[in-house]
Amino acid sequence: MLPGPHRLRSRHDFNHIYKEGKSWHGPYFVTWLLPRATLEPGLPLSTASFLVTRIGLVVGKKVSKLAIRRNWVKRRMRQACWELLKEIEPGWDVILVARRAVLDLQANQYLPELEQLLAQAGILHGH
Repeated sequence: MLPGPHRLRSRHDFNHIYKEGKSWHGPYFVTWLLPRATLEPGLPLSTASFLVTRIGLVVGKKVSKLAIRRNWVKRRMRQACWELLKEIEPGWDVILVARRAVLDLQANQYLPELEQLLAQAGILHGH
């Protein structure tokens, strides 16, 4: 489970990130990123690094019509994000959207796939 301050919950925040953020696409996931300072009025971009990174997970009905499968995918995504949290640069809002192909992944393949996508986006330390 992601710690409370690291969870992205607000519909307003999701919509703002979709509208203003940048996306990276992989075979199993799509990620949307936006520096947090753009959501906090009056904060300069340089202060974004002091804000915690928040992560939102999306597993839509296109992945599976069964809620049990969507929740299963979301639990594995959440576990991989929890393991990656210490490597992600602070000050970002991240939305991870699962694609239908994610159902083909084994549980131990979520972490490397998400790590590769976030490294591509340039928000991991040392990547």
